[in-house]
Amino acid sequence: MAEAAKTRLPGDRFPRASWSAIFVGAIIAVGLMIFFTTLGVAIGAASINPDSESNPLGGLGSGSAIYLIVTQLVSLAAGGYAAGKLSGVPRSMAAILHGAAIWAAATILMAWAAISGTSATISAGTTVLSSAARQAVDAAQYVAPDDLSFPDLSGIAQRVSFEDLPPEIRDTLQERNVTPRQFATAVENAFRNVVSESEQERAVNIVQRAVADALASPGDISEDVNRALDRLVEGPDAVFSEEDREEVRAVLRNRLGVTEQDVEEVIATVENRFDAAVEQARETADELQQRAVEAAGNAADAVSSAAFWLSLASILGLAAAASGALAGRPKTTSVEDMRTTYS
Repeated sequence: MAEAAKTRLPGDRFPRASWSAIFVGAIIAVGLMIFFTTLGVAIGAASINPDSESNPLGGLGSGSAIYLIVTQLVSLAAGGYAAGKLSGVPRSMAAILHGAAIWAAATILMAWAAISGTSATISAGTTVLSSAARQAVDAAQYVAPDDLSFPDLSGIAQRVSFEDLPPEIRDTLQERNVTPRQFATAVENAFRNVVSESEQERAVNIVQRAVADALASPGDISEDVNRALDRLVEGPDAVFSEEDREEVRAVLRNRLGVTEQDVEEVIATVENRFDAAVEQARETADELQQRAVEAAGNAADAVSSAAFWLSLASILGLAAAASGALAGRPKTTSVEDMRTTYS
């Protein structure tokens, strides 16, 4: 009877949690995580052979994820076992709760270290979700084409040649001894006088800012870019206004010595080329919107998948810590031993 009283648990007379055991178990778990992470980095780096492999980093992503999950389970199980052994509490539920406390403490410590950036080694095991989130934000930017800009009117004018003009205009220019080179120089200078390099740069910046702002909301790219193009093609901010047209008209008349109607034909040829380039920019914006929406959707799926697997790994870590604590708990404990443990 006395022996039974010695081995019988004392109920609620003693505390259920051993914080010293929880602290030691958490330290052990985090220490093992750091050890396994550095070991994995060493093994992974040593396995890379750029000379013989076309894509030496190709398999590191999935392999490192599996390695981190497995080593996390081992680390938490070891920390839980130590906590269960040191707590001296034989109750199954108490041991499981000690393991859960190990898991919570280790998770909080790892998250704090990753956010604060105090340890690159600890952060290496917790960047999967943040990397996927950054991909969601930046995905559209990688599909933005470099050629989506505002057409250079003077550059287009420079590329207009004799062959692009109506036959009667070509005959008139040849009769006045205007060479193709003289024609190209006159047209380029006429349009460059009204559309300076600084003005062209301003127009390009407006379109590029519209693209950059629209990338934050991929579904509005086409609308925002078209609005910027409309602003630069017509209205008070148009790059080529009616006043500019009059100036070009006067320059071409003086340099080419042709009639007003012939000048209008030359200007119309340049404008048709310019309008085609603007329309191409609009089509490019439509294509960019489709690609950006698709890229953002893929990135969102990656974030969701990463969050799911991290949540599953966290739950498995909780189970590992609880199982370790359950395995490490003493089978029986006397009242005197519990007094000693909590004294």
